[in-house]
Amino acid sequence: KANGVELWSFHVPFSWVLNVANIDPEEGPRGMAIMEKGIRAALKIGIKTVVIHPSSEPNDDDTRQQKIEKSIENMRYFTHWWIYIFTETNLRIISELNI
Repeated sequence: KANGVELWSFHVPFSWVLNVANIDPEEGPRGMAIMEKGIRAALKIGIKTVVIHPSSEPNDDDTRQQKIEKSIENMRYFTHWWIYIFTETNLRIISELNI
C-alpha cells in the first residue's frame, strides 16, 4: 500500500503435488499443508480473496473418480476451515474451474 499497490487476492499454487485432488497418501496431505500455510500467510498480510483449483488436468480415466472424491473431501475440509476464518476476517473463497 505504501507504493500504491494493494494486494487483494491470493491464487493458491497448484501442481501435481499441490492439488486438492492428489490421491497419493504422502504427497496429498503434504500438499494440503503447504496450501493451508500459504493461505494463512496471505491472511496475515490482509488478502481477502483466495482462488483455489479443485483439480488439475489431464487425469487418467482409471483414477478420475478417485480424484473427484478426494477433491470433494478436501474442498469440504477447506470449506469448514474457511467458514471459521471467514467469520473472523471476511475472507472470500473462489473455486476456479476449467471446463
